[in-house]
Amino acid sequence: MRSVKFCIFVCFVILVQRFCHHQTDGFALRKILSNLCFDSRWEVMTPNSEEDHAIKNALNQPYRYLGKGAQSYVFASDDGLYVLKFFRHDHMRIEPWHFLLTKEHRKERQALSTMKLEKDFTSYKIAYETLKDETGLIYLHLNKTDDLHIEILIYDKIGVRHTINLDQMEFFLQKKVEPFFPSLEKWISENNLPLAKQALTELIALLKNRFEKRIYDKDPDLNTNFGFLNGHPIQLDAGRFKNDRFYSNNQVYKPQIWKITDNLKQWLDVHHEELSVHLQKELQNL
Repeated sequence: MRSVKFCIFVCFVILVQRFCHHQTDGFALRKILSNLCFDSRWEVMTPNSEEDHAIKNALNQPYRYLGKGAQSYVFASDDGLYVLKFFRHDHMRIEPWHFLLTKEHRKERQALSTMKLEKDFTSYKIAYETLKDETGLIYLHLNKTDDLHIEILIYDKIGVRHTINLDQMEFFLQKKVEPFFPSLEKWISENNLPLAKQALTELIALLKNRFEKRIYDKDPDLNTNFGFLNGHPIQLDAGRFKNDRFYSNNQVYKPQIWKITDNLKQWLDVHHEELSVHLQKELQNL
C-alpha cells in the first residue's frame, strides 16, 4: 500500500510539473540568469549619444512574453515596436542529475555547452558589427556591466511580473518585424505589387550583401528567420552566422541564394505568378 501511495505521489508531482511547464512555456527567471564572467571577446562598440537615447527610450516600458527559441526567451514591448531577447543559460548549467554521470561525461557536456554559447555570442557579435540594419539589432549586451542603470519590468506567459537589472543580464534588443509569408499574403490581397516586388528585390540584395561580407548562415529559413519591417526585409534570427570567405565568391553564393529562395519561388508559383517571375529575374541578375 505504501509503495502504491508513493507511485501516486510521484505521478502527481510529474503531472503538476508538466502542467506548470505548459502554462509558462518553460520560462523561469533562473533560466536567463548566469554567472558568466567578463570576456573581452564579447565587447562591442559603445553606443553614441543618439543611439543611447534610442536604446533607453525603447527600454523605458514593460515587455511581455512572446515566445522562445533554442537560444533565447523573447519579450515584446508594450508599444509593439521592439523585442527583447534574453539568452537561455539553463542549458549551460550542471543539473543535479548530471552528477550521476561520470566525471569525464560531465566535463564533455560542459565543454559542449560552452562551445555552443561561444558560437551563439560570436554570431550575434558578427551581426551587430556588420549587419546591424539587416538584422534590426539595436543593442547587444554580452558582458555584465555597471553603467546601464536600467531596471525593466517583464511579464511572463501567465502574467507574473519580474523586475530585472539589465546590467546583470546577457541580452539583445531588436526591432519587431512582421512575419515573412503573411506579409506577402497581405500585399497580394491588397494588390500592392510594387511594395511586394521591392521587398523581394531587397531580399535578394540582403542575401547577396551578407555573402559578400563573408558571412555564412547555417539556418537561412525564410519562413521562421526572416520578416519585414515597413516593407523592408530583416533577418530576425542572427544566431547561426560565421565568418567564411569561401562564400563571398559569386560562383559560390549564387547557387546558395537560389537554394535559400527555392521554397519562396514555389510559394509564389502558387500564389502570384507575376511576383514569381519578378523573383526569378532578380535571381538571374545576381
